Amino acid sequence: MRADDPELLLLDTGDLFGVEDRLRKAEAVLELYRLASYDLIALGDQDLLRGEMAPARLLESLPFACANLFPLEEGLPPFPAARVLTRRGVKVGLTAVIHPDCFETGLDLAALG
Repeated sequence: MRADDPELLLLDTGDLFGVEDRLRKAEAVLELYRLASYDLIALGDQDLLRGEMAPARLLESLPFACANLFPLEEGLPPFPAARVLTRRGVKVGLTAVIHPDCFETGLDLAALG
């Protein structure tokens, strides 16, 4: 798609991984997303639930965003709240939120680094 239209906005709603995905499969999925040059990927609960797929390990090179995810301790959020891009001369603001019910699973944000 990018080859046909480099100005195309390429977005994803998150949950790149299934709960049962193995680390090797997760790395392959992330590499495909890197190659596709996504502009923004919303953070899904399944993107956070597996410790071996922590953001510092695998997600840092992709344009994830989440406007309502905050660390338990002081410091910067693990992901930017939004991105601003210019396409065809127009500035576009992109953001994403994760549904609060996702955190009823007992997700430990401190473990995300």
